[in-house]
Amino acid sequence: MASERFMLLVLGAVLCLSAECLAHNYKTLYTSFKEVPDIQKADDGQRYVMVGEGAGATRFFVVKDEASKNIYFINEATSAPQWHDPRGAAPSDEPQNIDIKIPIEPPKPKASSLTVAVVAMLPILLFAGGTAARVAYLQIYYPELLWPTKERKDRRRAPGGKVKPQKQRGKMNQDGKGGRSANS
Repeated sequence: MASERFMLLVLGAVLCLSAECLAHNYKTLYTSFKEVPDIQKADDGQRYVMVGEGAGATRFFVVKDEASKNIYFINEATSAPQWHDPRGAAPSDEPQNIDIKIPIEPPKPKASSLTVAVVAMLPILLFAGGTAARVAYLQIYYPELLWPTKERKDRRRAPGGKVKPQKQRGKMNQDGKGGRSANS
């Protein structure tokens, strides 16, 4: 089991290295004729490379730019110049390195200040709405709980103006607590 993993690891490393070597075989920009692989020289002294195989091969002339001292390729059939090697993949227009910029300040909210205020007040508004709904429910179905009209029995006043205490209820055992025990 371990030897199989090791062999797979070695095989993967070899494949990665060979793919890297093939990818770097054709560069996107050359500065001298010696750097261009498989370059050929015609009878008139013009350098060229062949792209493709057999009868469908296209000849690209290799020319050095005098201003930048870089090598570019000209398609013989269309006379279209290009800087990258036609045998390799064309370079992408995207930049190779990506700069990640971390903002120092938090971004400003995209919503209006009224929306931000409503969202900030949402818990308070929900609490107030729930309380109002409970009061409305009690008003409709149980108005006596909100505004009692009868006096409660334990709040009746004695003829002398004093409030009568409510009588103790519960079991009258000999526990000394006047009927208020844990099992009552």
